Amino acid sequence: MNAVSSNYPQATSLSSMGTRSTDGVNYYATASDSEALNDAFQSVPSSVNSSSTSCVLDADSVLKDVISGNLDLPANFSKANNVKVSTATCSGKDEDGNPNFADPVEFSDAIVTVTDKTVSVSNFDYKSNYVTGENGTGKKLIVKITGLLPNRDGTALPSNETTSGIYDDGKLVAPFEVPTFNVGLENRVVDFGMTVNIGDNVLNTNAATHDYGTFSRNGNKYTYNLNSVKGDNGNYTFGFTGVDSSLYFADARWNKVNVIPANNVYYDDDLLNCSSDFKDNNYGYEANVPATTDTTSVSSGETTFTFKGSRIDVYCTTESASGAVIGQLKAADGTVVATKLMRNEYKSGVLYNVPTLSFETPDANATYTLTITTNDQSNYKLDGVRVYHPADETNETVQNAYANDDEQNAVFTQVRKILLTANSFGEGTYSGEAISGVVYTDATREGGQTHDTNKVAETYKDLGPKNEVYLANGNGIAFKIPNYNGQKVMIGLSAPETAASGTVTATMGSAPQTIKIKSNVDMYYEVTPTSEGYVFIKNTSDALIAVTNVKVSGTAADAESLCVDADLLSYVADFDTLAVVQPEPEPTPDPEPEVSNNTISAIIHAIWSSVKTSIDRLFGRL
Repeated sequence: MNAVSSNYPQATSLSSMGTRSTDGVNYYATASDSEALNDAFQSVPSSVNSSSTSCVLDADSVLKDVISGNLDLPANFSKANNVKVSTATCSGKDEDGNPNFADPVEFSDAIVTVTDKTVSVSNFDYKSNYVTGENGTGKKLIVKITGLLPNRDGTALPSNETTSGIYDDGKLVAPFEVPTFNVGLENRVVDFGMTVNIGDNVLNTNAATHDYGTFSRNGNKYTYNLNSVKGDNGNYTFGFTGVDSSLYFADARWNKVNVIPANNVYYDDDLLNCSSDFKDNNYGYEANVPATTDTTSVSSGETTFTFKGSRIDVYCTTESASGAVIGQLKAADGTVVATKLMRNEYKSGVLYNVPTLSFETPDANATYTLTITTNDQSNYKLDGVRVYHPADETNETVQNAYANDDEQNAVFTQVRKILLTANSFGEGTYSGEAISGVVYTDATREGGQTHDTNKVAETYKDLGPKNEVYLANGNGIAFKIPNYNGQKVMIGLSAPETAASGTVTATMGSAPQTIKIKSNVDMYYEVTPTSEGYVFIKNTSDALIAVTNVKVSGTAADAESLCVDADLLSYVADFDTLAVVQPEPEPTPDPEPEVSNNTISAIIHAIWSSVKTSIDRLFGRL
């Protein structure tokens, strides 16, 4: 064909995915059923107009579809299963002069080759089939490539290389238009060691990048499971410190999912036998965690925990038969960072998931090993471990996920640590009493006696058994966040007794809210301070309530400078008169005795023989 008028032959290659509007004379195909959606392809139209050239497109001309680097071929890709060639006969033109085509018919004479990511089709005689005449005659060639898999997220991603088109004598004479597609991005921030539900109605997945867990497709459900944390001989490794990623196709679109550790991750003594539905996204609260989790008995010997983070809390069951343990934190080079002795006895019953040992680390990005040593008389029952700041928070993916949830710059402060730091109430007065310190209690009782506010530090030094503060019915604590400017504030709460159920009222802006506690696992509940930064929490149930940490996150987060002033105490006095907002329906460092560098065995014998009296004095009546 030496010269062609405005009539033209047309070839179309179908590949990739996404949507695009019809533009001029370009042909557009769309998927209308679930099978076609699973194939996830989009038409790649082009017009071949030879009026300005002297080349003749015939059966020796080659259509080449060069698949872009944004797409991968499936492992079982073949021209027989994934490349379909057909022709469609022109059946006339519409009122705008654009050709109409009949349904495609298989083109069995097509010669198809696949080399790397280039699909080539020949043996279609363009010069004999070009569309001509007022009513339109001729045919178009259609090449449909299915099963392609995206390998990245983003918008307006090219599906074909610019070298795609029709070639004559090895030269590109009719380049195809390059369509684009989108792949959504999702973040799943994991705060408990449990199965993660990624998505439902999943029809396809691409290769996953994973160092910390495994993506699995069960039917049409896609899940993620962390690697086991429990090793041989009672050794645990909490290695969830980075991002795992995968791409999956569900609900008519491709998505990339990043699974990211939260700024605090709780692990049961073994991974929890339940799944997260991600409806809460509270970075420390999970409705599906059982009310009471299983425990692992450690009768004697050593148990090690290897982790990376700014802090580690070890939770155990405490009862009258619980013995003492030694915890020793070491850096990766074996240097001893800290050693603590903890007596776990509780004489008034049984408490579960008590954070008995807590260690802060010098470097959140370094790896540490915590060793717990028990003796033959110890009845140590391990419940779980919480690791703080396990991820590299300079990682852009982690930063973006945290910022999106107001969880960046999270600061965790132990309530009991603050109490024990308050040595006196020596700054200012309230009702004739001098005030200072950082936490206030309005009705702490021991043996029926109500203690004065200026005795709070002394009282909680006696009553707070480990690293938490206990609130009996009617007891409350209050604090002020200086320079409060809308930061996200959460409180660690649990009901540690067997019933594992209780309620508190807590500040929610200008009114109290009721918070239901349904587990003895330490979880975080969001509170909204008043405009002045005041927060008050009061136990309104018969259950014992444990208060562990204050977490402040967001821009300019700060929880270290919690304080008390006269206005806060006035707010507490009026708290019970405020209208309660009903909840939405549900879907001081521990005393560290000096320990010499003798062997652990010698330390244990020394402890058991000579320090019982001092332990009782340090930790109070438990």
